[in-house]
Amino acid sequence: MIKLEGVIARISSLLIAEGVDSIDQIINVDPVLSSIRTGVAFKFILHLGSQAIVRRHLGETTEKLIPLGLANARSIADLVDDLDDKNGADAKSRAEALLAATTASVMSASNNDTAVVTSDYSSACLEYNFRQIANNNYTKFIQGKLLKLN
Repeated sequence: MIKLEGVIARISSLLIAEGVDSIDQIINVDPVLSSIRTGVAFKFILHLGSQAIVRRHLGETTEKLIPLGLANARSIADLVDDLDDKNGADAKSRAEALLAATTASVMSASNNDTAVVTSDYSSACLEYNFRQIANNNYTKFIQGKLLKLN
């Protein structure tokens, strides 16, 4: 079964019936066709893809990001925009504080479970992963930034 927020047995079986049984497959299938074939709402398929991108980059560490609201690509892309000072100095300082809190949360998890992350997981490493997620083409598609129309 695919471990993503909101995926219950029924949705999982619908996805598996369409040949989607892994995180990578969710990202690589056409979300419109997946929605039509499974009967699952298009927005929800995009939400699953958004979560799948984060899981692909961070693995089980994603579980620690859920309480912080950073378990999907859209929220991480917004955080990266704030870190890049695209939304003002106040947003940047809040984003830096959230990144520090996220790093502390991930680090506390690594003390209990060494298989989740290594002990040298730093804020810079986490920010690098966040930037990779924000620059992913699927993330840009979800945000409507993939195509620049004049």
